[in-house]
Amino acid sequence: MSQPIYFHGGKAGLNRGDCLVPSPPHVEDGCPICLARKDGRACSVGEYRAWLRQFGVRAEPVLRQLAGVEDEAPMDPPSNRAAVYITMSRDYATWYAARSGNGDVYQVRPLSTPEPTNEDHFPSFTVEAAEIVSVLRRRVFLTRTERRSILHKWQKADRKAMKLKLLEDR
Repeated sequence: MSQPIYFHGGKAGLNRGDCLVPSPPHVEDGCPICLARKDGRACSVGEYRAWLRQFGVRAEPVLRQLAGVEDEAPMDPPSNRAAVYITMSRDYATWYAARSGNGDVYQVRPLSTPEPTNEDHFPSFTVEAAEIVSVLRRRVFLTRTERRSILHKWQKADRKAMKLKLLEDR
């Protein structure tokens, strides 16, 4: 049986053979998601919307994506533990590479047994460390087409998870 292929999207500038280890929380000045994470809590959609409104027209596409989401819903909860997050979805890793400020996408080899995480609905895992097998993409900046494609896949994964939860609750 073949081994699964894992990806990681994040910090830029690493190379084949480098080791990924848990990093301290990233905090950007004024970012409500970062500030909430620093406090060990999740930023709510309402908090994020309020922050986005200062950007006017530029924030409209993001505000449209959040339309219909309750203000109390978590925007991006803090990680459950200090770990390296890996995934079997290259798209999911690409999203996180772009989110980290033009980060890179890597193919990685876990250095401990991958533990499934349910923090998102993409197939993701935590490990104590991972070795970079190859660099797949540098300085990721998502095009509109890529953003729409990943958002579509994310929504599909969320709908699938909701259906499964409804079946479990019966």
